Order: sequence, then C-alpha cells, then structure tokens
Amino acid sequence: MSAICLLVALWCAGLLSHSAAAEERHEYDPATCNSGAQGKLYIALGRYVLATPYSKSGVYMQDPLRPGDIGLVALDPTEPMGCPGNPLQSWSYEFIYALQAIGAVASGAGAGSNNQQADRLTLYRALRNSPSPRPDDPEWPGADFMLLRWDMACKAADVHEELPNGLTACRIRPKADTREENWGTTYRARSDIYTTPLGKPFIVDCGPMLFQDAISHCDVAYTIMPGLGVGYRFQPYLGAHHIPIDGVIEYDRGLRTAIEGLVVKDYAWKGEAPVGATAK
Repeated sequence: MSAICLLVALWCAGLLSHSAAAEERHEYDPATCNSGAQGKLYIALGRYVLATPYSKSGVYMQDPLRPGDIGLVALDPTEPMGCPGNPLQSWSYEFIYALQAIGAVASGAGAGSNNQQADRLTLYRALRNSPSPRPDDPEWPGADFMLLRWDMACKAADVHEELPNGLTACRIRPKADTREENWGTTYRARSDIYTTPLGKPFIVDCGPMLFQDAISHCDVAYTIMPGLGVGYRFQPYLGAHHIPIDGVIEYDRGLRTAIEGLVVKDYAWKGEAPVGATAK
C-alpha cells in the first residue's frame, strides 16, 4: 500500500496539480531575442529544448528550476529567458484548457482532427537528479502510475471487454444503476496494435459518470522520449472538442508526432551545472 500511496502522490503532484511555486505566466517577448526566436518560446525539459508556439493570450504553466537544481548551461545566458540561446529550464510545461498554441502543429500531424483536443497537455522533465537520460534510468512515475491503475482496475473490474480499435477495457460498475459509458474504465492497447514510443503499454484511465457529467475525465501518461514525459486529459463524450475512445489511438499518434516536431535537434548545451552556475 505504501508504494501505491507514493505513486498516487507523485502523480497528483505532476499531472493533476502543481506546486504553489509554479508560475502561470512567464513575461516574454520573442522580439527581444538576439538569435531569432521566430515568435516561439524555447522551453528546456532536461536536455530537450522545445520550440513551442507562443501567444501572449495563451494560458501556460511552468515549474522553473530553482537555484541549486541541476540544469544545463545555456549558449547565451545574456539573452532573455525563453530565447533560443537561453531556454527556460523547467520541470514541466503545461497548456491549460486551450491548446491553440499547439493546435495548428498537432492538427498538421494528424492530432486534433475533427476538432478534437485534449483539455490539458503537460510535458515533464522525467529525471530529478540529472537532466541527461541514461540507459539505467528508472521509469517516469507518471507512466508507472498508469500501469498501476491498469492492474488495480482489472482486478476489480466487473467487465473485461476487447474493443474493435485494439483496446482492452476493464470496467468497474458504479453503485448507481447507469449506462455502461458511465462506468469507470481503464483501457490498454494490445501490444500488436499500439504501444508507447519506448515499447511500453499505452493506457487510458477514465473516471466514472463521463457520459452525463464533465467533472471527471480520462488521463494518458507515458515516457515519449528517454527523460521526457507527456501527460494529457480529455473528455470522451461531452464538449465541442471531445476525443472519443475509439479515436484516442489516432489522436495520440498525431499528437506524438507534433511534440517530436517541436524538439530542437542536437541542441548544443555547454554542460551540466546547478542553476545559476556558469560553464567551466
């Protein structure tokens, strides 16, 4: 039980909420960059630098590294933070309830088709002790939690169902008499149909009463690249941008391509160092 509590705490601290120290806005103007930001905000999650579409009217949340956290030495620390030469180093970066900033990119990659969008999308630095991934790194806790949810849901499930789109559903009947769409359900893609980029199970965890009430939601989380986690939540039935369960694999495939397209290839950091330090 202690392991379960720890994973739940880590998950809640990440995907479902943020610390009080997290900032909702970062004052930034791409025009002040010396190196040509092309209207984008540069976010660093460990060694990965992402050139994210940016709008002053957009709503974002980041959890920047603090002095003493192990980060990386920027190419040009004299540039404003968020510029190509000095990316904003953060533990996470979240698009909240309005994915306009990434919507055009995602739609071009196949995600967001038919006006489908996640309610929240968060990218995470998955490693705490080092910004650089290594072969022996542990799995990101967000991905671990999804496997735990699958195991717990299937042990308690009243119904196990194989769906035509390649998902296996474990459904838990609520106490109230209601249609099956309102049952809490955890889905897992069959490995021959779809997996995470690292070959791990692709899991979708959905709360109860989703057909009649948008208070609950579905969660997806996995490691998209070594040291980089992704998590998002969506509605499967209600709302103008809902993602139906039978289309979630298609949506995720396009979103994955879109995120990979934001990564700046072979960004040349000047080495690792505690935040506030300079290169040796």
